[in-house]
Amino acid sequence: MKERKPLEKIMVEGFPGEYLYNYINDEYRPGKYKTANISSLYVGCKSIVSGKVEYVRVTETPHFLFASNALHGTPISSALGYTNYAHYISVNWHPCSEDDFTNLITSIKEKGYDNKNYPILVHKSLRRPWPLDRMDVIDGFHRLAVLAALGEKKITVFTMLRRSPLHSRILPNARS
Repeated sequence: MKERKPLEKIMVEGFPGEYLYNYINDEYRPGKYKTANISSLYVGCKSIVSGKVEYVRVTETPHFLFASNALHGTPISSALGYTNYAHYISVNWHPCSEDDFTNLITSIKEKGYDNKNYPILVHKSLRRPWPLDRMDVIDGFHRLAVLAALGEKKITVFTMLRRSPLHSRILPNARS
């Protein structure tokens, strides 16, 4: 398993947001803004049932259920085997605590979503090409969950492009 560098925020030329995490910059380069249907955005979330990362729509995650509960009082049911967001973060280390997530929900509800300084980052995965309009979220999972819980159908996202050439990802030992 590849060791992850410490989490650092860095400035990147061509990236419109305030910062980009170093591990994202290592693998992706800035693309452009586009409008996307929330239903076409998939997030990687570890299932407690299978123990594997599953790519699902944001509405199928504990993040969405927590945001819906905080915004509308919607009862929290199980998602990917998790009973709630606190259960999710107790099993999966994450820098966004339950209090931080609650504050994010309140902020987006009251002030709106700032996609220019804090864009939701997505990419088109060749490993998971279907449906054709599908994109995987690289960063912005919590913001996406809040927007979906607020009933948004389309949002502005920022696409990122892989740094490594296609052939080197398909054939890891191939030379550029």
